[in-house]
Amino acid sequence: MPTRTWIDNAFWENANKTVATAILEIDSGEGQVTRQVLQVSKHAPDGSENPDWNELLSQVPSETIDGNTEARVARKEKEAQELKLKRDEYLRAQTMEQLFEAKLKAFEIEDIKNSKNRLLKSKLRKAKNTVETAAYATLIIMDKIQNESETSE
Repeated sequence: MPTRTWIDNAFWENANKTVATAILEIDSGEGQVTRQVLQVSKHAPDGSENPDWNELLSQVPSETIDGNTEARVARKEKEAQELKLKRDEYLRAQTMEQLFEAKLKAFEIEDIKNSKNRLLKSKLRKAKNTVETAAYATLIIMDKIQNESETSE
């Protein structure tokens, strides 16, 4: 005769503790064991008592389910925080890569490459974002234009 065993890692699905998720292990008695993850409700759809619910609570105490639920909530919160940190780090790395690319492109411009204005070129190298990079690149080009107009007069 098959035996049914509820694994003791069940957790509550709702705050009023009327639905739990649990693993049911069914041993056929012939060496074949089947495991199923089930969502077990206190009441069957017709409103009657659910026998699986009673069987689950007889094998896994509600205190154990409470502890499993608290541990699961804590683990899920930690996973969410770690995911957010990873996402933030990825976005930061992407931003830095874009800034680096912007600076490279700016220094490929002939007027910037050949500029003698060390102060502005230094500020361009130290720019902290793409807007600042564009501003210093513009200042270097304007400086070059101004120098050319002064020498042509």
